[in-house]
Amino acid sequence: MHAQRTKERILKAAIRLFKEYGYNQVGIEEIANAAEVSRGSFYVYYKNKDDLLAAYLHSLDQVYNEYYETVLCSKECESMNALEKLNLYMKFTLQFNAENGQDLMRMYYAYLTKDTNTWAKRDRCYFPILEKLITQAREEGSMRKDICMENIESISLGITRGMTLEWSANEEPIPIESRFSIIDDFCTMLLPVLEQ
Repeated sequence: MHAQRTKERILKAAIRLFKEYGYNQVGIEEIANAAEVSRGSFYVYYKNKDDLLAAYLHSLDQVYNEYYETVLCSKECESMNALEKLNLYMKFTLQFNAENGQDLMRMYYAYLTKDTNTWAKRDRCYFPILEKLITQAREEGSMRKDICMENIESISLGITRGMTLEWSANEEPIPIESRFSIIDDFCTMLLPVLEQ
């Protein structure tokens, strides 16, 4: 139990420092100091800073699962159809990514391109939720059925990843909410043909 708390404390300290100062400006020594552990203790739990990014990636999955269970499955969303929930889920993904800051998101995407195993893993919480919402939308008739499900999933993922990457690459940060209309347009294109 103590070991798990120490590991989490190191991760939280690292992410806070990365967001505040930038990934490349923070060293292992600063992370260990902020977590109130020795440098040697850091290496008991993590190999390097990339290892911290991998751990952070796994912690993000819990956030998506929590959002699905506490928001999309809540009484407030009961009257919404699954396509409307997909719209909210995609917007939440963008907002959550933006809260991490541009520098951390740049490093996160750089890490994912190095570790293609993680990038392609479809068993992470984000993907089953996406698939569940698309399946529900198709079954209830709120989404057109002439586009195969895999393509809808890939386009949804491409939109959120692409917009996050574009946002993180901008020199001048723009509010991520300014991109929400793209998600609205995408979801409109997914409406059954008679409703468009």
